[in-house]
Amino acid sequence: MILKFRLHFTCLLVLLWFPSVAQKPDTLILTYTVFIRTVNENHPITKQADLLIQAGYAGELSARGNFDPRLYYSIQQKQFDNKNYWTIQNGGIKIPTPFALEISTGIEQSHGAFLNNESITSGAGLIYSQFSMPLLQGLLVDERRNALKQAKLYRDLTYLEQQLLLNELFSKAAKAYWEWVQAYYKTEIQREAVQLAQQRMEAVKQATFLGDLAAIDTLEAGIQYQERSVTLQQQEMDYYSKTLLLSVYLWNETNEPLQLSATTFPPKSEELPRAALSDTILHKIDSLVSWHPALLAYENKSSRLGLDLKLKQDKLKPVLNVKYNPLFEIGNSNASILYGINSYKWGAEFQFPVFLR
Repeated sequence: MILKFRLHFTCLLVLLWFPSVAQKPDTLILTYTVFIRTVNENHPITKQADLLIQAGYAGELSARGNFDPRLYYSIQQKQFDNKNYWTIQNGGIKIPTPFALEISTGIEQSHGAFLNNESITSGAGLIYSQFSMPLLQGLLVDERRNALKQAKLYRDLTYLEQQLLLNELFSKAAKAYWEWVQAYYKTEIQREAVQLAQQRMEAVKQATFLGDLAAIDTLEAGIQYQERSVTLQQQEMDYYSKTLLLSVYLWNETNEPLQLSATTFPPKSEELPRAALSDTILHKIDSLVSWHPALLAYENKSSRLGLDLKLKQDKLKPVLNVKYNPLFEIGNSNASILYGINSYKWGAEFQFPVFLR
């Protein structure tokens, strides 16, 4: 009887062992380095952070456009009763400078039967230059220079905002990864605990069958096996939910979301990285107050507000602008340029609001 039971028990073990040695499907190991690199290369938030940098440079380029040289040309003509009363043409180039000074040069031509005397020029035209500069309001700061400084600060701010976005993304992604790893190894430990409980239950049944233990002991072993089985199911559900949360951070090159397959697992426990709280890490923690992007972003915004304040304070000054225009006449004979020290125009402008409102 005992020999027959042992033969049946041996055949059962062979049947249980045979599926386990069958060929397993290919498995993939998702390391932390590969995971973070995939997040950094393909996640939409990383691409959004790159767009912030591009927006910062575009804003700076737009502000620099206020200092680009500009060509201008205008023409006015009056015809009446088949007569050309007058024709006035004026064209040239204006060159803003990074300072308050603005330089322009051009040529003016005018002719007609009823032309105003002050607008009369020679047939070839009149070349002029102009130097314009504010002496009070606008001397130290104006809208153009303020816009350029604001754009540079905003460009620096986009770098800080990019770091904040990436820091938040990598922090959440790393947390999801290590929770997934933890859930996987908890599941493996619980699965091993179920196997041990099953082996104990079978051993208790065998001992009870042989008369070494009472039948009540099989009940206790069965309850333990069932409890561990229920815990394993709960742990498998937790591992499945952690896998879905981890898949949120995985995207491919074509902006399509990826999902972890059932054959993707974390590295072996001995291959996981180990980190120690070294003096270097402690030094980095101490430097958070000085170098954290969030604090630097507030300093950047404070600097931008300071520029606005300086511009508004400058608006309280009176307006005093001066212009000087040397005049050059083109000779009729050999197209030579004639200039006299007494050939110029100048002007001044003054404004001041009485009530400063």
